[in-house]
Amino acid sequence: MPRTRKSLPAVASLAFRAPQGFDIADPDELSEVLRRAANTRIEYRPATKKEPFRSVYAVAGTDRMQLFANSALATHYSCSSSSEQRGLVIIPFLGHGLIRCDGQSVAWGGGQAVYHPSDASSGEATPRSLVGVYATFATLQALARTMLGADSSGVPDQPLDLSKPRSLDLDVAGVQFGQIFRHHMELLNAMGGDGERMQRSGLDDMMLRAITMLLAPERFLADDPVPPRTDGRVAEVCDYICANLDRKITLTDLESLSGLSARSLQHRFRAAFGRTPMQWLTDQRLAAVRQRILSATPGITLTEIASPYFGNLGDFARQYRERFGERPSETLQRIQRKRLKT
Repeated sequence: MPRTRKSLPAVASLAFRAPQGFDIADPDELSEVLRRAANTRIEYRPATKKEPFRSVYAVAGTDRMQLFANSALATHYSCSSSSEQRGLVIIPFLGHGLIRCDGQSVAWGGGQAVYHPSDASSGEATPRSLVGVYATFATLQALARTMLGADSSGVPDQPLDLSKPRSLDLDVAGVQFGQIFRHHMELLNAMGGDGERMQRSGLDDMMLRAITMLLAPERFLADDPVPPRTDGRVAEVCDYICANLDRKITLTDLESLSGLSARSLQHRFRAAFGRTPMQWLTDQRLAAVRQRILSATPGITLTEIASPYFGNLGDFARQYRERFGERPSETLQRIQRKRLKT
């Protein structure tokens, strides 16, 4: 008799949920599903012949990264090499495991993530809940160069070592990456696990930046001196922001435009405005929306006014009230009442 869903063995909760995913209790079926999805031969089996098998996945992604959440019982696996030049970072939230790749054995769990390239590997894991992030070498290296300052002397063409598997400490230099990734999963859940929303909001950029820092904390978390202020670069970034307020703008975009690292750019903006670049961007968007409200024609709604500038209208309303001392709806109602009187 086939196993019913009610009789499936329990697994831990997924780190995020998404419209795309699968729940499989047969290792051969899982291997076939993953082969079709990842174009890689992966074989799974239970930890022992007598133990049950179950593996649950949720999948999301953008044009820059692929993301999966996995909760499963104890398993062994083996994976063939892939022709794709990409790396995988596994971020565990529960459980432990071991990966054998390129002649090395690398452990994960207990405050350690793991990176390995698309080489043949094998391993085993206890019951677990984890997130895996795939990104191409080109994407990671380009982002690392941008974060370090594209025109800075001494920045190599390939700042990241992506050739060998290794453990990655999730608590390093005072930065708790485990908490950062948990927060990212909460945000992704709030977006319904939708890849397009993840990309439009910039969440994929946030995650890739954290992954890049995790891969080379010695480059990104070490103290560096405050560079001399260059008003021309700040002005260029400001001009770009003001010309693109209704478009998605990420910190990576501003780094690429200015040729400065995130830290250098933030120092210069704080020196000029007492605000970070992204805070200054929010200020300009709030000012633009307020101006549109003040000049609104009868019948226009607050959603129509604000949505080109803010993806989350709840956050917009809170920030607007903090900035201007009243809710945006109150401003709009006041203006509309005044026009009716005249």
